[in-house]
This record gives sequence, structure tokens and C-alpha cells, in this order.
Amino acid sequence: MISFLRPLTTCALLCLALPAAARAEVTYTGTPEELRNILLADQQHPEISFSSTATKLLEAQQAEVQLKLEVEERTLNDALSALQREENRIRQALKAKGFADDAIHTQSFTSNANQGWFSDKVKSYQLNSRVSVTIRNNAEFIALASLVDGSNRVTFDGIQPQREFDQTLWADLETQAFAELKARAASYGNMSGMKLELVSFSLQRYTDARVTDAVAEVFETEVNYLSRNVKSLPGLSTGDTELKVEVTGRYRLVPAGN
Repeated sequence: MISFLRPLTTCALLCLALPAAARAEVTYTGTPEELRNILLADQQHPEISFSSTATKLLEAQQAEVQLKLEVEERTLNDALSALQREENRIRQALKAKGFADDAIHTQSFTSNANQGWFSDKVKSYQLNSRVSVTIRNNAEFIALASLVDGSNRVTFDGIQPQREFDQTLWADLETQAFAELKARAASYGNMSGMKLELVSFSLQRYTDARVTDAVAEVFETEVNYLSRNVKSLPGLSTGDTELKVEVTGRYRLVPAGN
């Protein structure tokens, strides 16, 4: 006896002309001939779909660190001036430590008016902005962390590993994914004794940048400890970028004699 199971988590998805809820729990047990009879019960357009994936993991070459700046003053004009001074101070401090000007980017700010209890009168204005800084080596990582530790107006707000790669990698992954899809279809045809005619296919590309556990733990520390923990890292291995190609093919089932 041969059992044909349709688990949701596998790449081969059996797509019969049944409601979606029913398809999720269908299990067929029997001989290949019995399977053919079940699949061909719908004489119009019995179909099956397969999905295949190909992935490539690339170590990050650099990282973009997000800093959050926060100032609070009694008037909006004073708050704007204070925020501008803080942004300029950070930029100059980073340039003095060897950061290129194009590695530092200031983003737009947000404001919040703080009112007193049981009063509509504004007591102060709080402004926040973000500065993104590209780090390319461990020395820059330590210098940036020291800057964060030395200011009560600057906090760490995120890190994103980055990696430049040759676009031909996508073509290589697509070739691998299509080859796997073709092999899956051929294997199923041999098992069931039916021909599979490709009706359509779809292709998706995904990129996923992830930080290492060590880096994630570093930035969960309290202020004044950031630079010390960055120094404990073995090097600028901030994370990696995964490239992924997913291909899905939809096939029409045809009896082998046709």
C-alpha cells in the first residue's frame, strides 16, 4: 500500500478542486491506480501545484545603525535650536573619528507638546529625530558606541546588517529553484503514472537581513555599557543577509495514455 499525504508544511501542495478548508486535511491511501482515479474524478481540470526554494546566505559587509536624538525645552523654537545643535555635534564628533560625511544621514523629526495637569497650557516641547550611521569596521562600531554612551540625549534605536552582492546571484538561485521544481513534478508523474502539463508558474524573490545573537544582546544593555560590550565582540560580524527564491508551478494532470 502507498499512502499519499498532503501536509501543509511541505513544498509539494496537492491542489484539487475542493474547498480550501477541505484541502488542508485530505489524506489519500491506496495504490497508484486508486490515486489516479481520485485525482481524475473531476474530468474538467484536475490540477496539482508544487513549490520549490533556493537560498543563499551572505555575511554582512557593513551595518546601518539608527540613533535616536531627544531634546526638551520650554519653547518650540528653543527645542528646534537644541535639536539642530545636537545633530551638528554628533555629525562633527563622528567626522572627527574618521566617519565619511556620506555615512551619516539625518532624518525628519517629530514633536510633542507637553501640557500640565488639568491645564491646556503647554509646559514644554519634546522633539525626536533619528540619525543613521553606516559602520564598516569594528573601530567605527566602538567609536559610535562610545558616542552613545557619552550623551544623555542620544540612544541606540536599531541596527540593520547590509551586504552588496552581484545581481547574477538571483539568476543562479532561480535556476536552482526551477530545477528542483522540475524534479518534483517528474518524481510525482513517475509515482502516479500520469503526465503533468505546466499551466502557469510564479516566482518570488526575498531578502532577509538579520543581526547575530551577540550583537542583539549588546544593544539590549543599559546606557554607559554599550561601548564596553561592543569591544567584547570578536569583530564586525553584525549579521547576514539571506537571499531566497521561491517558485510555484501549477500543473494539469493528464492520464499517461492521452
